Amino acid sequence: MNRAVVASAAALIAAAGAALVVASAQRPTAQSIVMVTRATDSATQPEKEKPMTIMKTLSSAIFAAALSIGAAIAQDAGISAEVKKIDESAAKITLKHGPAKSLGMDEPMTMVYRVKDPAMLKQVKVGDRVKFEAEEAGGGYAVTKLQKAK
Repeated sequence: MNRAVVASAAALIAAAGAALVVASAQRPTAQSIVMVTRATDSATQPEKEKPMTIMKTLSSAIFAAALSIGAAIAQDAGISAEVKKIDESAAKITLKHGPAKSLGMDEPMTMVYRVKDPAMLKQVKVGDRVKFEAEEAGGGYAVTKLQKAK
């Protein structure tokens, strides 16, 4: 997952959430009512925007940030690869894959991975296109999820 996207969205959610808490805690007073100028047909008239409208706007910002995090997660749900070798006795698989941003690998490469569950190896064969997820474990990487690509 793109850590910069997640960090930016998290910062936006935190800031909007804090502003929402502050806005909801305040009672509308003459000082807290925001004057907005809106152009009409021939004249400009001030319009009062109530704090509830501010809260709705902040809620929309929080929702948009949450959607962007969800999109970033969905986009990086798996790494595309081709199975090059399977070693069931050692619970390892060799995968030729593209960039694996979630693992900090910016370049395509072929690597040997351990698998967390050796039963995963029975679902694929050499030459299959797969999607996988992995995590750093014990000085190497271990495949945590493996499925044939659609």
